[in-house]
Amino acid sequence: MIPVFITCVKYAVDAVVPPLTLSVEADFVLFDHTSSFWVWLPTALVSSMEMLLLTLMACVQDSFNWCMVYQVSRLFSIIRMKASRLDELLESEIFGEKLEEIVRMQDVAYRSAKQLKKVLSPLLLLLYGTCVVSLCMTMMVLTIARGDRQLLTNMIILVWYIFFQIFSYSVLGTELMNASTSVADAVYRIHWYKRRIAEQRLLLIVMMRSQRGASLTATDFFIVNRASFGMALRSAFSYFTVLRQFYASK
Repeated sequence: MIPVFITCVKYAVDAVVPPLTLSVEADFVLFDHTSSFWVWLPTALVSSMEMLLLTLMACVQDSFNWCMVYQVSRLFSIIRMKASRLDELLESEIFGEKLEEIVRMQDVAYRSAKQLKKVLSPLLLLLYGTCVVSLCMTMMVLTIARGDRQLLTNMIILVWYIFFQIFSYSVLGTELMNASTSVADAVYRIHWYKRRIAEQRLLLIVMMRSQRGASLTATDFFIVNRASFGMALRSAFSYFTVLRQFYASK
């Protein structure tokens, strides 16, 4: 909305129509939207509101996904804290109740993590692929079309937005893996060998589940964590090197 506001102020003060510019999407609605100020103004307002709405929807969706992954990670952390305090329960009956509660909570946490993995896998694959392609193309633009500032600015903004997305998912994916596997360490540190056989079996189930670990994946191609973020950057630079050599040879 800022360019639209500045253009309207210039038109009101100088009574002269300034150069009218708008996003490329307007060309698909009105092919000559810059012919008149009164044609350009409503088109600019609609286009700006559309971009604002799309940006708001993207922020809401990303925030919701990040919160879901974070909450599942916190659920695993709660399970770990409950498991680490089992030694404080001296009565076998209370110990059994708390242990059954831990087993139920862990089952809920793993089912939630599995559902998140199923829902977010296509999105994560798309984000990582888009990040590699966008970063590679941006570096090619820096190499070839240095004079086109508008194109370069748009591509840099897009790259930083995708960078922020995949970095957030990488950090949250690492946190989810660490939180889920930390339950096994908490169970192993308690005095499990002093408990009854039935209770030891439940503790063994908890440990076996925790050793698998919950994770986010990009449609089972790779696990989303900090290592995958570095892998995406290395892939983009590798493709850029190949394209640059191919361009230089021509």
